[in-house]
Amino acid sequence: MVSVIVPMHNSAKYIGAAVDSLLTQTLPNLEVIAVDDGSSDTTTDIVRGYADRDERVRLIQRSHPSGRPAVPRNDGLRAARGEYIAFLDADDLAVPTRFESTINAIVITDATLAFTDMLRFDNLSGAVDRETRLQRAHFLERAAPYLKAVTDDIYLCAPNFIGFMLADIPAISTQTVLFSRSLLNDEQVWFDESWTCAEDTDLFLRLAARARVAFLNQTQTLYRVHSESLTARQPEHTALEGIAVRHANLKRFRTRLSDVEIDAAYRRMALSLSDIAYDRWCRGDGRAARTAYVESWRTARSSASAVGYFKTFVSRRFAGRMIEIFRAKGRSM
Repeated sequence: MVSVIVPMHNSAKYIGAAVDSLLTQTLPNLEVIAVDDGSSDTTTDIVRGYADRDERVRLIQRSHPSGRPAVPRNDGLRAARGEYIAFLDADDLAVPTRFESTINAIVITDATLAFTDMLRFDNLSGAVDRETRLQRAHFLERAAPYLKAVTDDIYLCAPNFIGFMLADIPAISTQTVLFSRSLLNDEQVWFDESWTCAEDTDLFLRLAARARVAFLNQTQTLYRVHSESLTARQPEHTALEGIAVRHANLKRFRTRLSDVEIDAAYRRMALSLSDIAYDRWCRGDGRAARTAYVESWRTARSSASAVGYFKTFVSRRFAGRMIEIFRAKGRSM
C-alpha cells in the first residue's frame, strides 16, 4: 500500500533506528526503498542485513554521491510500487501509527495528499521540544481560513491552500507527507535535481496545487537535530534556496493567488533576506550584508531593511558599544 523512500549517505549511525521505526508500523503493508547515495561507511551493509531478513526492505545503490537529496529520492520514486508514497530521512524516526493514521485521514476526507506534524529531538541530549513544528508556527490559527474541520484532529484544506503555503509557511514537509502515486503522473519533473536543499518544498507546492489536501493534527514523525545534517552545515544556502523556490512558485501560481497573498509572499521573502543580511553583518561581512539588504528592499520595501542597510557600514562591536553608551546615559538622566 505504501512505498517509503529513504535516501541515505554515510548514515550508519542512524539508519538502523530509522528502518526499525518503519518495520514496526501498525500498517504492515509497506515497502522500504533505501537509496544509498554513494556512502563510504557501513550504511549499505546495515541495510542489506535488513533486506536479507525482511522482504519489505529493498536496497538501491548509487556508485557515486550526488550531494543532492533530490537524486536518490527520484531513484526511489522510479522503483516505488505502492499506491501511496512517503519519505523518511535516514536520521529521523516514524511514529508507529504514522501510515495507518495518515491513510485513515485520506480515506475520511477523500484526499489525495495528507500531511501531519513532527517533533524535534536533540541527538546528543535526547531532549524533545515542547512544541511541534506547526505548533511553534501557530499553524492552526494562521491557516484557519484555509482549513475545514472534519473531526477533532483531521482538517480538509481549501483548494487555494497553495496561497497559504506561499504567503506564510510551507506546511507540507518531506518528513510528514503521504500522497497518491497517481499525482506524479502529470508532473514532468518530480524532485527538481537542480535544487540542493529546497527540492521537497518545490514538489509539494506543485502537488498541493492539484491535490485534495488533508491535514492530520498529530505528531507522526520525530525529527533528529544534529550538526551533520545538510541544513545545519549550510544554513544560509538552505535559506537562499527556500527563497528562490518560493519565488519560482509564486511566478508559477501567481494567477491563482489573491493580491493579499502575493503581497504577503513578497514580504515573507524580504524578511528572510533581511535575516540573512543580519547574519552576514554579525559575521563581519558588511559588503555581503548590504547586498542582501538591497535585495530585501527590492523584494518588499521596509524600514527594517533600510535601517539594516545603513547599519552595515559600522561593525557590530562598534554598534553594540554605542548602544551601551546610550543606555548608560539614559539611566543616568
